[in-house]
Formats: sequence, C-alpha cells, structure tokens
Amino acid sequence: MGLKKTRRWKGGLAAITALGLGVPAWAGTHLIFDSQSGKRQTPSSADPEDEHPGPKPLVAPQDNEDATELHPSVSSNHTPAEAAPGDVVYTDAEEPTGPQPRVQVIVDGSGSMAEELEGEKTKMYFAKKLLSKYLIQQWKEKAEVSLRVYGSRRTKDCTDIYRAVPFRARSLDEIARKVAVIEPTGKTPIAESLKAAYDDLKSYNGPKRIVLFTDGQETCGGDPCELVKKFDVDKGVDLKIYVVAIGMDPNSDEAKGISCLGDVSFAQDSSDMESDLGNISKQISKHNNLFVDNPDPSAGVTVFRILDNGDRVPFKGFTASFGTNVPPGKYAAEVRVDPPFEFREFYVPPHKTVTLKVRGKGLVEVKFVKALASV
Repeated sequence: MGLKKTRRWKGGLAAITALGLGVPAWAGTHLIFDSQSGKRQTPSSADPEDEHPGPKPLVAPQDNEDATELHPSVSSNHTPAEAAPGDVVYTDAEEPTGPQPRVQVIVDGSGSMAEELEGEKTKMYFAKKLLSKYLIQQWKEKAEVSLRVYGSRRTKDCTDIYRAVPFRARSLDEIARKVAVIEPTGKTPIAESLKAAYDDLKSYNGPKRIVLFTDGQETCGGDPCELVKKFDVDKGVDLKIYVVAIGMDPNSDEAKGISCLGDVSFAQDSSDMESDLGNISKQISKHNNLFVDNPDPSAGVTVFRILDNGDRVPFKGFTASFGTNVPPGKYAAEVRVDPPFEFREFYVPPHKTVTLKVRGKGLVEVKFVKALASV
C-alpha cells in the first residue's frame, strides 16, 4: 500500500475521518467575504499603480475593525471544553528594537494556479482566502504590509505585474476588493516581481521582508537567483525572502529553481499554506505576544478583557496561526473549534510571550494512494 500522507492534524475536537466517514462542519470557519461573488464598481484609490478595476465583494464598511471577529456564530452540539492551568505557557519575550519590518507579499497569478489543490478547489481559491484573512489581520495590527501580484490580468505578458494593496491599506473593503479580482491567467515573472518588491522596500530604513506565494518556476527568462545576489544584502541591508511553494515537489527542478531565494516552505494543501504563512508571520511580527497552539491553524480566536469587577468584555479577534499583540492584563479567550475551547482566565505579563494550548483528539486526515485501508 502506498501511503502518501498520514495522520495530519486538521482542527479541534472531532471524529477521526477516513474512508466513508463524514467530515464535521467546522464552527471556526468565518469568512470576511466571498471572493467569488460581487458587483462591478469604480476603484476609489488615487494611486494609478494601485488601480485594478474588477468585481467588488459585497462587504459592509466596518466601523469596528474587529466587528466581524468578536461575535461569531458558533454552532456546536457539545459543551465547550475548558483549558487547564498547564495549557497556558509563558516564555520570555524577545524585546523588539528599532522599526517594525515592512513586508511585501507577492502572489503568483499565473495560469497554473487554476489547478486543483484539494476538494475540487483551485490553488488560487485557497491562496485568496488565506491572503484576505492575513492582510485584514495585518491591517488591524497596523502593520506595514503590501500586496503585489503577477500574471493575473493578461496571458503571455511578462510585464503583467502590479501592486494590488499598498502599504498602510486604507480599508478592509479595499483589501477585499483587490484580493477578489486576482485570477490565474498568465506567465510567471518571478525575477521582475522580486525586483519591483525590492524597489518598493529599498527606501525603508527598517527590516525589509518579501513573502512569495508561487506554484512554479520563472517562465519569463529572468534569473531570480542571480537577481537576489545583486540585492544589497552584503552591505548591511536587513532583507529576508520567504517562499511558500504551493503543490510543488521539494525534489523537483522547480523547487531547485526557487530554493536559492531564501526560506522555502512546501505546502501541499490549504492547511500547509495556513501553517506556513503563520510561521512566517511569527518570524516577521516580533511584537506579537499572544499565540494559540491549535491543531487547526485557521481557527478564529476571540479575546476578552476581564475587568476589575469580573466582567468579560470582547477585546480582539485573530486567527490562531498568526498570533496577536495585547497589552499586559487579565484576559479570557475562546478558540472556535468544535466544541469551542475556552481559556477562562489568564494573565499576559509584561515582557512575556503567552501561548494558549488547545487540547483534544483533533481530526486525523488520511490520504491513500493505489489502495484502500482502514483506520
């Protein structure tokens, strides 16, 4: 029997999933918008490079930046599980010094991103869902993150590179609209896209970070490896490049063509993509001090501040894989798995990092090749 991938955690307390068994509907799933629906509107941005007319998702403007996260509808037939004292772990925090990193995310919009990754959904489908969530998270954290896309507008055009979301994105609505119009269409100009990202970042005096999502190698004649060597990394420039290789064989020629760029992660499904971007985000966002160690990296987390009189007040929402930053104080939290996992009370001390550990059997996903088996 060929075993392709076995026993991989996918999310909260649930039943084992194998051949013939149904997968429970995860209560933690909460989308800001549906990138496949919308209506056409005139772009509002004043920056010509940022313009990209297209369908605009039906998103109501958010007066409260966390409104969509703080009061989710959680349907569960189970009593919430409660954390034990040992499920809250404290470690010394790395004190951030100097300015925060400025980040540009580059997304592959080439035609191959239309290939299915899992569940009859394309690579681009999962990339868009993840990117919208990540960018909204960074917007709420007031981080300086930009999105650049290549190959999504024209076929056979190696100049099809544009900045979709500028640094300091102006609204959640803008992020939703710009991400929604990314469609797998054209070529893969990785080298020119990296150069454009570096040009955007080089005037910044702080740490510079580039995160590249791609499922293939350069197809426009550029040499990404030689280009990266020309960046001023040997002159004291704090530049790091992270690559999330989607559906790529780590031993393939394609993988060898991007391994020179920096820290490369290989994502074979949407959960891998979520975990990889979460790990990258943790490396970049040194100011975050609250994390959730959860089998489902996409689970939503609601943080409540506990007042002196004991009342719980909704304070912040975030995605488990990304972590967040909260001021020192007394808190409670709920992780939206099924059943919900609750942390009734914990402290966030100064100069400490707090990790909330979700316990449970989790969902085990087993994929088989050429033969059947039982679990």
